[in-house]
Amino acid sequence: MGTCARPGASYIEPTLANLRRSGWPGAQRILVIDSMERTRNQTGIACLEAGLATGAEWILFLEDDIQVCDDFLGSVDRWIAERPEPAAPTLYTFYCPFGRAFHEGRDGAWNYPLQLFNGCQAFALRSADVSGALTCLRRLLPTWGSPGGFDRLLSAWLLACGGQILASVPSFVQHVGYQTAMGYPHWHQSPTFPGTDWQYPSGRLEDLTTSRRQA
Repeated sequence: MGTCARPGASYIEPTLANLRRSGWPGAQRILVIDSMERTRNQTGIACLEAGLATGAEWILFLEDDIQVCDDFLGSVDRWIAERPEPAAPTLYTFYCPFGRAFHEGRDGAWNYPLQLFNGCQAFALRSADVSGALTCLRRLLPTWGSPGGFDRLLSAWLLACGGQILASVPSFVQHVGYQTAMGYPHWHQSPTFPGTDWQYPSGRLEDLTTSRRQA
């Protein structure tokens, strides 16, 4: 998890409380990387480096201003287990601010156009893909201009390596931060987040679709 100081706003404690409320296992550590003197992109890279250093098979990247569905970690695990083995590097995101994902997604996932990727609130990468990602991200960073958030930097890596982004449908995470790391207000949220009482039920996305049609 990357965190940073924002003028007049702090979200990390409520975010950690949200994760605990969702049933986050007490034995499952959360590595928190403070931006300190880093830029937001340097902080993102530092988070991936710290995750890779643990030797874990998967790295789950979180921002510090999120609300999550019930059994968030279990939902992530069940959703990923249903995805076919990809032939190319794949970023699995659990947050998407585009309503079209709900209508265009199939079998609980949406092929997220790389050029549209917006928001790093929660995503997962295989460690095997992170090694290559870091090489590319470090190479791009010195000439990466502004505006160019970490989401755009990741998109550039995936475009360069022929990778893809798969978004969970619905989003498992909601963005709650209003004050950005850039120091000005900016608001985007997922229109598909089903709430904190919902969890991903394997093979039952149609239940959510039906309930929305009836509402």
